[in-house]
Amino acid sequence: MIQHLLNLPYVTYWLPITVAVVVAAPLLMLMRPRASALAAARAKAVADLDAQSVASSDQRKSFRRGGNCIGILYRHTDSQEVPQHASVVDRSLGGLCLMMQVTLPTGTLLSVRPVGAEEIVPWVEIEVCTCRRCDDAYEVGCRFVKVPPYSILLLFG
Repeated sequence: MIQHLLNLPYVTYWLPITVAVVVAAPLLMLMRPRASALAAARAKAVADLDAQSVASSDQRKSFRRGGNCIGILYRHTDSQEVPQHASVVDRSLGGLCLMMQVTLPTGTLLSVRPVGAEEIVPWVEIEVCTCRRCDDAYEVGCRFVKVPPYSILLLFG
């Protein structure tokens, strides 16, 4: 019978495949994780995900960068007044937190630019979202009206 099987056409192709399947199938069955182990792993993954979402629910949407205070110039968007000085306390992809000497009402539109920037650097429009007293100055939280290119964001620290 073995002699008859060896004389079949294409034996050099199907015989090694058949031997591999016969040997590998029992090994795969032994190495397969049990259903209970899969259920336990799935339950642990769900618990970890829930714990992570609870821990991250109080965090802000975008990464905030602290660091050196960068001096900026600001002015009201529609006016051509002399720019005033302020400092960037922290920054994110969504906006800036400024430290300044005057209070600004929520919704005020400002144009800002770093103090040391070249004249070619465009003014960036921001909108005041929050303003609170902080020691002897005001901390003003602002969002970008239109998010500037990353190369301009880098100039704010």
